[in-house]
Amino acid sequence: MPAMTLAASRRGITTVYVYSVILAGALLLWFLGLPERVCLGMALFALLTFIAEAFPVTLPHQPVTVSVGLAAHLPIIILFGPQAAVWSATLATIRWRELKGQVSLEKVLFNRAQLAISAGLASWVYLTLGGRLGTVDLGQQVLPTLLAATTYLVVNMTAICGVVCLSLGKPFVATWRSSFRHVIPQAVGLSCLGVLFAIVYATAGPLGVVLFTLPLALARYALQQYVDLRDIFLATINALVSAIEAKDPYTHGHSTQTMEYALAIARRLGWSHELLERLQYACVLHDIGKIGIPDAILKKEDSLTPEEYEVQKRHPVVGADIVRAVKFLSRVVPWIRHHHERYDGRGYPDGLQGEVIPLGARVIAVADAFDAMTSVRPYRPALSAQAALEELRRNTGAQFDPQIVEAFLQVAPGLDLPGKRK
Repeated sequence: MPAMTLAASRRGITTVYVYSVILAGALLLWFLGLPERVCLGMALFALLTFIAEAFPVTLPHQPVTVSVGLAAHLPIIILFGPQAAVWSATLATIRWRELKGQVSLEKVLFNRAQLAISAGLASWVYLTLGGRLGTVDLGQQVLPTLLAATTYLVVNMTAICGVVCLSLGKPFVATWRSSFRHVIPQAVGLSCLGVLFAIVYATAGPLGVVLFTLPLALARYALQQYVDLRDIFLATINALVSAIEAKDPYTHGHSTQTMEYALAIARRLGWSHELLERLQYACVLHDIGKIGIPDAILKKEDSLTPEEYEVQKRHPVVGADIVRAVKFLSRVVPWIRHHHERYDGRGYPDGLQGEVIPLGARVIAVADAFDAMTSVRPYRPALSAQAALEELRRNTGAQFDPQIVEAFLQVAPGLDLPGKRK
């Protein structure tokens, strides 16, 4: 099927899916109707949900935002019943950018509908399994409460994942895992906090809830600090590598470009978010060992002598030794040490062969080689992108892992390759 026809077909299927969810949400709201009354506690939890949703945290390098609103909304599900659950999910979770018209109406309606469905199913699970409204007895209601929270999370994440899969044509399981697996630990923690919120309300009333908002604020602060710390860490690494690359104008920006290619390959292979983040660090640092190589060798404009080449070949080992001292980066040490191994076993520093070479190192090897071939070097001009791709094909199974090369060839048309850049 031609690419344009396939894209149009995906758009059509996605539209049908989106409006089906919107219709289902609207029917659920109509069927359940409005709550018979709105008590102070219900209004208070709805207000806390709205405030929490107004300050979401954007996760690093992901088109996903997380808020602590779940902790304030879960008590409505287990304390006030289905009507309160679905209407609060529809209205209290709306965000400022949606109110300000920065999000299309279609997306706003879809988000409202899928959250209403998530809350409605969660409330149904809670009541079906014996949960009692207005009180929280962990001795009798721990299973209904946990399964209600799980239902809310799974339905919510699955609905969003469905849009991503249909619109981008990606496998469901791989998309779910890579996009949302990192959200689950935070969601579990927020669910536990939500149960505590409900207990406080059931025992101390609205005043207790007001006093208990401090842990909710701290949870949001801790989540933002976690994201900020990772951003600062990566910025520090980038600054260090830029300082090293400044020694050699011919390799300036090489680590960043290698990272772009490697991440594209890894996404094609369906890597999880955690592995993508690890690969990002490894790519940025893969040549840090050159700090231990004399400038006379790094900047030499002629071909290296055999003795000089042996010195230059030490940089993966030096880099691995430098990174090994940072506990947070210990898992990328093998990728840095072995990114110059060859698939046929004739590489360095250890002569590893085939799949014995760490997968991350094999990905970096392809990305690294492509950027090197398409960049000017003092001893040769840059190859065109097409010529470099042909070199990768020619060396498949010898220098490079065939699976990695094939993945790169598949994603290459959509990348900003040399010759396409303005």
